[in-house]
Amino acid sequence: MKSSLLALAFLLSISFSLFAQHQKSVITINDTEIDIKSAGLSERVFGQPLIILEQDLASPLSSLDLLFSELAKEGPVLSYDRSDLFNSVGNPSELTLDGHARTLRKLLSEMGQRPPYILVGDGLGAYLAKNFVANNQEDVRGLVLLNPTSPGEEVYYENVGSLSGGEADMELSNYIKSLRLACSMKDLGFLSELEKGLDWEKGISPNLPITIILGKKLNTFSWNPGNSKIQKTDLQEVIDQRIEYFQNLTEKMPNSSLLVTPDYTHGMVNSSPMIINLHVQNLVSFDPLNLIAKSAREMSSLEFKLFIEGLETYIPDYKLSERGFNMMGYSLMRSDLNEMALIIFEHNLKKNPNSANVYDSYGDGLFALGRVEESLDAYQRAVALGTFERHSDLGLFIKNLKKAEEALAETND
Repeated sequence: MKSSLLALAFLLSISFSLFAQHQKSVITINDTEIDIKSAGLSERVFGQPLIILEQDLASPLSSLDLLFSELAKEGPVLSYDRSDLFNSVGNPSELTLDGHARTLRKLLSEMGQRPPYILVGDGLGAYLAKNFVANNQEDVRGLVLLNPTSPGEEVYYENVGSLSGGEADMELSNYIKSLRLACSMKDLGFLSELEKGLDWEKGISPNLPITIILGKKLNTFSWNPGNSKIQKTDLQEVIDQRIEYFQNLTEKMPNSSLLVTPDYTHGMVNSSPMIINLHVQNLVSFDPLNLIAKSAREMSSLEFKLFIEGLETYIPDYKLSERGFNMMGYSLMRSDLNEMALIIFEHNLKKNPNSANVYDSYGDGLFALGRVEESLDAYQRAVALGTFERHSDLGLFIKNLKKAEEALAETND
């Protein structure tokens, strides 16, 4: 009995500890109160992407709780109620696509959360995520779309009732009316704009990393699951059309991917949070060497050093190899970014303190900056380690050491 109570206490302590990591609060932006839920923000390192969740239209903040908890195990994540949605109270005039982008931007600024961001949108919330990306292209690292709606789907929904018979037609009509009524005090502004048509390519760079996850299993209709007159087969063409559209879209974008799962078209965030999290993390660590090169050109040396030091917090070791760092350092040197290259070499040396090749590269970085005396010590270590290892590039290490010795002798003459 005692052991059972201890076990229960232990489990409860874990539960409370995990719960404490998720913080809820209300932030006011231009007289708009916005409910937020966040995790890992205080532990976020410089340059680490913040995952931002966008729930489906007319869905509460809690609709993404399972996915939120899964993402929070890996890094910083933010979920929030849109203006005038459920517990958030605000200005209905901001309930437009661009108004949403402005409000989210102000929210992030108020919270002190700098770029980069990765947006994850569910259902029609995916289009809001896409629109934010289009308005803030340089600040976004990637985009994940969960069962997004394809252009023209409303035509299928309008016709499906007549295909199913009069009773089904009335049932579908009543559902659409109830949806609009539900949105009237929440997402109606968004819904009105979305009804004008969806353009998933507008404003999006074709090189942006995008993952699209679609379910191919149809739900029974949630408003009347037991007695619905509308047959699933009547809506299968909607799903087929959606899959075809996004398959064609990803073919135009080299860094995008499409995953079609056996999940339901609705509720994927609750049935497959681990799968979604896996694909989000793939975007978090997408092409790190190219990211390093881009950051070296855009950041100050202090920012770049913080960025490099924080990389291993959220990018797997196998993507940050000794060889990869070395190659990136020399690539930066060829672009006359010698100071940034030395930051790379220094970091690589901290990770691999017994590598002759890394010491030699570190020496090259110092030599390029005119720090010849310091480079001499690095080359000496490279030769010593290379001799012990019988390194295949030992001859190059010795040559570089002689180069530094001659340069230092000329300086002293």
